[in-house]
Amino acid sequence: IPAAAFLLQHGLDLEDAEVQQRAEALIDFWASESQTEVGLPRTWYNIHDQSGITWRTNPTLSHLRIVSDGMKGVLDAWRLRPRPSWLAYARSYGDFLLSKQSPDGSLAAEYNWDGSFFANYTDATDHPIPFLVDLFWATSDAKYKDAALRAGEFALKNIHARYRYVGGCVDNPMDKEAGVLAFRAFLALHEVTGDSRWIAPAV
Repeated sequence: IPAAAFLLQHGLDLEDAEVQQRAEALIDFWASESQTEVGLPRTWYNIHDQSGITWRTNPTLSHLRIVSDGMKGVLDAWRLRPRPSWLAYARSYGDFLLSKQSPDGSLAAEYNWDGSFFANYTDATDHPIPFLVDLFWATSDAKYKDAALRAGEFALKNIHARYRYVGGCVDNPMDKEAGVLAFRAFLALHEVTGDSRWIAPAV
């Protein structure tokens, strides 16, 4: 989906209607076909299955990194082409995250497709923060900003302070990507609050 958002921007820059239509069709597909009743979108379309639209069901494909990156791409595209269906799609995932957030601000990393917990480790709590901040900007609904801040407070104490930058690369628990994701999360919190306390963990 982020690639489709880039494609849409490219089409707009070139004033190329065909490129724009291709990008829009990609996002329309995901918004209409990947959503689940609980608000957790499926992430792996079986492109070679000729019997119809089917999806892989491995719960690890619900990892916060995978879904949140995709849904942030939806909001990137929505800013360029504000379609109500795209925002509703993103908002559904935001509401799913809020329903799963623990009182301490943490989020489990992976879920079954019925919304139940699959992997309860919380080292990926910072991954959806930029998406939640963007969703707040898009909707002006403070509940998404509040959820991002609660996740940030948890990440500050349990990820940054303990230097537990893990889980950014979904198939490798020890990786460099988790640090970049935390950097992006803390900067998003600084942007939405103006509070300089979020700068220190980013650097």
